Amino acid sequence: PRLITLVLNDLPKAFSLDENGIHRREIPIIPRRVIREAIVNAVMHRNYRERSAVQIIRFSDRLEIHNPGYSLKPTDEFDQPTSKTRNEKIATVLHEVNMAETKGSGGRVMLEKMLEANLTLPLFVSNRDRDYFRVTLFTHHFLDDEDIQWLTQFKNHTLSTDETKALVVLRQVGMINNLIYRVTNDVDTLTASHHLRRLRDAGLLEQQGKGSATCYTLASGAQSARPDRDKDSNPESNARDHSLSRQLDTSNPDSSTEGTESLSGQLDTSNPDSSTFASKQLELDLFAVVESESLKERLASLGKRPGTKEIRELILDLCEIKDRSSSELASLLQRSRKHLLCEHIKPLIQEGELEYTNPEKLNDPHQTYRTTRQYKKI
Repeated sequence: PRLITLVLNDLPKAFSLDENGIHRREIPIIPRRVIREAIVNAVMHRNYRERSAVQIIRFSDRLEIHNPGYSLKPTDEFDQPTSKTRNEKIATVLHEVNMAETKGSGGRVMLEKMLEANLTLPLFVSNRDRDYFRVTLFTHHFLDDEDIQWLTQFKNHTLSTDETKALVVLRQVGMINNLIYRVTNDVDTLTASHHLRRLRDAGLLEQQGKGSATCYTLASGAQSARPDRDKDSNPESNARDHSLSRQLDTSNPDSSTEGTESLSGQLDTSNPDSSTFASKQLELDLFAVVESESLKERLASLGKRPGTKEIRELILDLCEIKDRSSSELASLLQRSRKHLLCEHIKPLIQEGELEYTNPEKLNDPHQTYRTTRQYKKI
């Protein structure tokens, strides 16, 4: 517990103030349960025959936890309730003292909690040949200014919302497979495979491996625009890890090919308070598949001083299609987030036309809103 607290205290914090409260509350940008599970898993599943330490390394944009011992559970099954334990007695003790999740649920908990926090899904790397496991926890949110600018190069490809999410994930972590695509976008296996193949056939992705070990990397043209993550770490080590990440999975003992498999992903979040027309137009393109042409036209033609009724009808229509945060609405409507909250969102909630998706935590920094059934019937 002291180590978990030490790591949490060293991470960036988000600010929160409960309704009617007078004391600020700081929330670690990476959820506590994710940190706890990552550290506990390293202790539980490491190879104790290897005389090397578990390492926890913080970079400016991510946290990495390394431990000796490849994963006995194939990484493409991390969202499944199955368990393979290397150290049964240690695992039993950690479960008995409530430090570890239910057997087989640790990976799924980490994925779910990172999704809830609107963060990039964890990157899991398991290497059987070198006998090590690494989990990388990113502090990146989707659709910041850099992401928006980077995505403009794909504007002629008519991408769906799910496909643009996949590209942003790939930009951040360099790799994606069927598991992370379906977890990120809440789709089934066949749909994920179809979308990934479409991106590959469009020349945006390059396929690595075959069968269950299939994964995808960005095509060479898009690779050049990836963030430079190597500047925070050893260049030689990063070059070695990058070459390993392009090989096939060997976390499954039955596999006959040496290499690694990486898992990554993220839930879509908003671009806070963007003020450029280019950002607005790109975000409209992201929703091209699921939103009507008329709604896009209404957003694009929104003037500098629209009426209250026009703004509120747009908010309700946008939140009818999917749950949205105040920052996302502010970006789409090109309005101040604070103004939207005070003048439109809260009045709509009071009138019963809009509701919180997380009513138990009204001041949750990741709070989103949805249109009520009452409004939909009208």
